[in-house]
Amino acid sequence: RGGGGHLASALAVRDCLLHEWPAAADGPEGVRPLLAEHTIEVIDTGILVDVAMVGQAVAKLLPFSGDDIYNWCIKNGHYGLAARATNFGMGTVRKNRALLTDYFADYFAEHAPHVVVSFIPTFNIILREALHRSVPRAGLLTVVTDMESSDAHRWIDPWSPAPDTKQHIIVAGGKRLQAQARDAGYPAHQILNVDGMVVHPTYYQ
Repeated sequence: RGGGGHLASALAVRDCLLHEWPAAADGPEGVRPLLAEHTIEVIDTGILVDVAMVGQAVAKLLPFSGDDIYNWCIKNGHYGLAARATNFGMGTVRKNRALLTDYFADYFAEHAPHVVVSFIPTFNIILREALHRSVPRAGLLTVVTDMESSDAHRWIDPWSPAPDTKQHIIVAGGKRLQAQARDAGYPAHQILNVDGMVVHPTYYQ
């Protein structure tokens, strides 16, 4: 429910995997089945956050979410209000970091992912801490869908020698993002340098 670019990128990566993997029939034994269609799941993190904050029963009754407010502001040109909504949301996340980390740790423990690919800012440090707590062998990839990481949209959290950080890879689609990742302390093998944003495979058809 957030910005359309986040969902478009998520669907593009999913469909690229499903489109390209059959050609890799000689891939490592035990890896190829992991990319069967039913094992790739696109999750709306906003819905999970709503459930974590107010419970599933109440979340179902909510007429709109913070993402809906943000999208309405952008659609109608109220960019100042959108910025305020973003700041309020970030403050709420910071205030409830422990609660959200516990919720996602339980979620990952139940679903046992091999890898989590994030297309959203703000939550990545929560996701990587929760993932390491429940599925320490799983990796986290953050695919940045903006041109830079900023205070308003924090994509790149500081690197540290903690085990959870060592499992975190930043997919940076430009020199500015790549420099920011390096400046944040990420070693070269944890920065995937690409040119621009991911494109859906149907674009080439």
